[in-house]
Amino acid sequence: NSDLPASDYTPGVVTISTLDQLDEFLQSRSTVILTFYTNWCKSCALEEPSLTSLWHKYYSNVTFLKANADNINLEFAGKYDVMVVPATISFSNGQVVDKRRGYLSIDELDQMIVKAGGY
Repeated sequence: NSDLPASDYTPGVVTISTLDQLDEFLQSRSTVILTFYTNWCKSCALEEPSLTSLWHKYYSNVTFLKANADNINLEFAGKYDVMVVPATISFSNGQVVDKRRGYLSIDELDQMIVKAGGY
């Protein structure tokens, strides 16, 4: 149902709220996908099933993270130039590989993962 709000809980996706938390994952995981969302964002809610589906496909190679843009500090949002949600960033070995704004289909998310070497 597209009227459902985005949730702080998405199966397979870890919710973070600080740069320190992100840095821990970037140092310990080779491929990371980070999505910025808000609870009121309908496009964010539409992306959640795709993230869970891709987690099932790539769980052994990719770490999926999400951060609620309403609950993070300005330093976190500013570092990654988050001005709209959803916003998705892929990382490989701690470095940004790709950054996209707006709703992404499952195929677009999958392409970001492949580009970051998560396949």
